[in-house]
Amino acid sequence: IFLDKVAMDLESVIIYDSDRGGIMQSEKKNIKDKRVSFTDMCNFMESSTPDDKTAYVIKYPNGCIPNGEFGQMRVEYENNCIKLHRAITSNKFFRQKSLVVIIAESTNDVNSMFLSSNIKSMNINIPLPTFLERRSFIGTSAALAANRPCGYKSDISLDEFARLTAGLTRLSIEDLILQSSKTAPITKQDVLNKKEELINREYGRI
Repeated sequence: IFLDKVAMDLESVIIYDSDRGGIMQSEKKNIKDKRVSFTDMCNFMESSTPDDKTAYVIKYPNGCIPNGEFGQMRVEYENNCIKLHRAITSNKFFRQKSLVVIIAESTNDVNSMFLSSNIKSMNINIPLPTFLERRSFIGTSAALAANRPCGYKSDISLDEFARLTAGLTRLSIEDLILQSSKTAPITKQDVLNKKEELINREYGRI
């Protein structure tokens, strides 16, 4: 995700990915790419001053604050939910000019306590990308992935990749690209498996 700190009048951005931990970038504190934990992020929310302008971005919430009943989730997830809820409902956070953005495939991936109007939350639905948008995104993401130590490779053409990924979000497409490497190229079956996985997740109970 890209957040324009100037356009949004932000001073710092913390992006937390449940698979890779958090990365903090702060203009005010002259910090770039500092690693932070989920607990660190919540502590920042509660301890910052009223004039703080930070965007807290949580990616893959099902890996840190998944939807589920307390007592049936892992203790780590329950603790994360409590820490984040306490932080964003604190008086200090309400007085800040900061915001929290949770990026998910669907609201089913987010614990229901963060979808309540009591915490001033709002759902923003992003439409699925068109063929041309998927083609452009795949081309850009593949070029970036190719610069990784493990590289990038695909057994399907760019056009076929874009066609096969109809119905997938950019996040799901990015997952496919990041899972590939020079020795493990993306195949048509990989894309079909990803679709099946998402269908089962969304409609498995029906």
